[in-house]
Amino acid sequence: MICANCSGEIAEGKKFCGRCGSAVQATTSPAGSATKRSCLKCGSPILAGKRFCGVCGTPLTAATDQEQDAALPSPVTTGGAGTAQVRPTEGAKPEKPKMASTAPVAPAALRTEDTASRVRSGQRMSGKMLGVAILPIVLLCAALGWYRWGVELRLTTEPSETQVVLDGTPVGRTMGPAGSLVLPHLGRGTHQLRLSHPGFDTWSQPVTLGWFQLSLPLNVKLPIPSFPLTVITVPGGARVLVDGKESGVSDQSGSLVLANVERGQHVATVTLNGYPSWSSTFFMQAPLMVRADLVAAAQVAERENAERLGRAQSLFEQRQYQAAVSECDEVLRVDPANQAAAKLKSQIQQTMAILGMQ
Repeated sequence: MICANCSGEIAEGKKFCGRCGSAVQATTSPAGSATKRSCLKCGSPILAGKRFCGVCGTPLTAATDQEQDAALPSPVTTGGAGTAQVRPTEGAKPEKPKMASTAPVAPAALRTEDTASRVRSGQRMSGKMLGVAILPIVLLCAALGWYRWGVELRLTTEPSETQVVLDGTPVGRTMGPAGSLVLPHLGRGTHQLRLSHPGFDTWSQPVTLGWFQLSLPLNVKLPIPSFPLTVITVPGGARVLVDGKESGVSDQSGSLVLANVERGQHVATVTLNGYPSWSSTFFMQAPLMVRADLVAAAQVAERENAERLGRAQSLFEQRQYQAAVSECDEVLRVDPANQAAAKLKSQIQQTMAILGMQ
């Protein structure tokens, strides 16, 4: 028989092991062969080389250590629970007792499950690492697609039929009454836009298309060409109006320069106390000088007023009262302070009142 504790040989009929003193628990396996040990917890027979009880799963680490001690030539003594001590031989240095490992060893099923768990954990980690590696590529592709898609420029110009040049390349003309042109898929960033039309100044400016823009509306009114206008008044200190708008007062020498007068037709008016108002129509298409001689205009106006007063007097005598009043009004329009015209008009109106013509 074999001792279940120290695996030593036990003679037939013995009830205790002569080597370790343990009670005899030897059994036979189902195949009929003698087992070396039994489970100390449930008493089930255990074949040689097994580390766990097949019935209750109890770890058999202590029994394994005892088997290793049994293979040594020196006798052993059993210490505390699960601890084996080797007796030193004569003349040999005593060795420090070795404590048998009491850490439980997981059953094979648990080890298999733990291995599978580690595999699954490794797979999840690999998936995460793969996702982290792919994410920058996806973001880069998305950014590249967004950049290539570009921005839509919706251009409106005044006037229509304006030539459009983008970054030095003609791209078309604005069309229709609204003067519109759509330029799709323009690259994001800054572009140089140039607009031109006959009779207008050229418009040229940089246009920036931002990263987060899908479209950009742009309304442009082309500037009308302008030129300097010089007004000379005689005498100086006269008030100057262009198209009815105050433009300034000439200096003592009678000069006034207007830097930017748009191309086209305009009316200049010059006034000065004591002189009749002076007006002239002119067309700007280049730098121009206009001379307003109020002294000469006053002389001309005086002659014209004298002629009108003569006609008014003649019409009054011919009893053409309405025509006579009209001539007087024209004189007063040019020279509001003309006393002769005012007196003649009053006389005519009194006559018409007596005759019941008013």
